[in-house]
Amino acid sequence: MMDTLPISLRTVKTALALLLLASAMAHAEERKNWYNDPFEQATGAIAQCGTVNGPLRTKAEALADAHHRIERGNSCVLNGLCEPGGPYMHDPEINRHVVEALQAVPGLQRSAIWVSTEHKWVKLEGCIESEQQRTAALEAARRVPMVEFVIDKLVRPGAENVQHEPVRPPH
Repeated sequence: MMDTLPISLRTVKTALALLLLASAMAHAEERKNWYNDPFEQATGAIAQCGTVNGPLRTKAEALADAHHRIERGNSCVLNGLCEPGGPYMHDPEINRHVVEALQAVPGLQRSAIWVSTEHKWVKLEGCIESEQQRTAALEAARRVPMVEFVIDKLVRPGAENVQHEPVRPPH
């Protein structure tokens, strides 16, 4: 009986160590909105679309983005292209206006579109039923003042989806 107690205790210690390791790994991969980038669902009629991660990143991804974000902000101010506060300052306002613009397009009420904005670049993610919806969504987002690029990450469930290049709105 005494011989089995150390083995049982060792098993418990090993199991606890594995649980702690798994917990630490899960915590390390936690995804969150590290930079508080605006992110909102504009339409939500396609239930099978699921959810979109938007600006959620792991800590490692956020750290990898940090240099680019700082450089873009500094360059923007130093080149006189934006006011102090950098290109991220108007993102919440831009995001809100894009969401409102999408909600005002009658044909988009049968879509599931999320909007995120980062340094005046708007990303549209989610599901659409047709290419006409894609065109309408992109045009509505492009017309919003201060939008520099619109990134199309919209998909059609069941259709072959093509990666689209970011589009600069005409100014």
